[in-house]
Amino acid sequence: MKANVAYAAPSNRRDCAAPDDWRGPIAILRVWCQRARGRRALADLDERLLRDIGVTRNQALREARKPVWQA
Repeated sequence: MKANVAYAAPSNRRDCAAPDDWRGPIAILRVWCQRARGRRALADLDERLLRDIGVTRNQALREARKPVWQA
């Protein structure tokens, strides 16, 4: 005897997508990439531009050396 089992297809695309658990780590990686780009750009500024934003060369280099996970 065959049981009457109905198969329910996913009601929307989100049911088939990656779990929400991935959104947090992906957001963190994006922030880290932004920090890395910003710190590289800061380290590449010349003295005139650093003076314009009120940052010394030592401050810029100290910030550029920070790991991306450190704010």
